Amino acid sequence: MFSHLPARVMAELDTPATAALLGALVLEGWSAEQLRHQVGAYLTDARSSPSAVEAAERVVSRLAVLRSPTAGSGQAPDETAASTCALCAAESAVPVTESVHLCRRCVALLATGRARLADTG
Repeated sequence: MFSHLPARVMAELDTPATAALLGALVLEGWSAEQLRHQVGAYLTDARSSPSAVEAAERVVSRLAVLRSPTAGSGQAPDETAASTCALCAAESAVPVTESVHLCRRCVALLATGRARLADTG
């Protein structure tokens, strides 16, 4: 799923716990592409060049935030403002990109191709 990451980071991520976390996220409606984008954007935003172990820890941390109960509201644990869906304006949107949040229903529409990020304006 994360073939865009360095081989050393992928090796660190090759654990049953990470596989279970990814499986749970996919069951919740996250697509592989969405997860790749979330992780890629998160690591790109990092201020330093982490070691493979640190990068893997950051990836798992980001995935855990997406899986946490607060992720359903589009909020990371340290955020205070609620997010709204960029397509239907529903509350409880999840981050799809840094600036675009979608509700679970619209994430499913995006995954099926019936909606596009371009539709968010």
